[in-house]
Amino acid sequence: MPNKIYIFISIILLFFNNDNIIIEKRIKIICDFLTIDKIGNIYCVRNNTITKIDNNGKILGKFSGSLHEGITCIDAGDPFKIMLFQKDINKIFFLNNKLSRIGIEINLYDFDIYETAATCKSADGGFWLIDSEKKVLCKFNSLFRLDFEKQLFNIEQNTVTGMKETEDKLYIDTKQNGIHIFDLLGNKITKLLLNTNGNFQVIDNSVIYFDKSESELVKFNITDKDSEKINIPKSLLCLDAICIENKLFLTTSEEIIIAKQIIDN
Repeated sequence: MPNKIYIFISIILLFFNNDNIIIEKRIKIICDFLTIDKIGNIYCVRNNTITKIDNNGKILGKFSGSLHEGITCIDAGDPFKIMLFQKDINKIFFLNNKLSRIGIEINLYDFDIYETAATCKSADGGFWLIDSEKKVLCKFNSLFRLDFEKQLFNIEQNTVTGMKETEDKLYIDTKQNGIHIFDLLGNKITKLLLNTNGNFQVIDNSVIYFDKSESELVKFNITDKDSEKINIPKSLLCLDAICIENKLFLTTSEEIIIAKQIIDN
């Protein structure tokens, strides 16, 4: 809990002090997308490879899968049991904090699931997924048995870009149709008309995402519907961005940039 409180307070300050940024480090890692765990480690995904770095840019480890099996989703909410999904072969597997494989591999074909739009971990040790063929949201428990499935309405499966369970809610992101929020029984609560491009963070009832068209990192409060923004210089040609503590992690076509905010005196 102290880690979560510290990260939350740091992110509040990051958005409140929105005057300028300074580049601390550049790392020559090409990245398709980034994600983060609850203690501040960053995971850089490129095709079938994951590079783990700390928030100072030190490389902590690497994982490489089969050359022909790209990593579609990574859920690093629990840094000691990281879940990976490979859509091409319809399989889920897990890594420990050293990026070594642990536990069993889950072949979704064994569950008569043939087209999976997205998947993520659940806090009870199970996982969620969207079955594209049946157009249902499925919840599996820690024994990998189906708890329930719910019909999905007003969500086209081919538009789903990501999903995650956090803060006792399930978030499903879609192209051009916003983020759909569900409770942990699979009941829809609301929809947010945000264009997150599939990569977003949820911190204390706020969604944080990078708006590529405006080159802005946006913090949207779900309750108040208010937004705060950090301007990222367009000269950096930033493709994506996440934040942790008082730092920004930006991806370009050639590198990862670590930056922090400064205040002009």
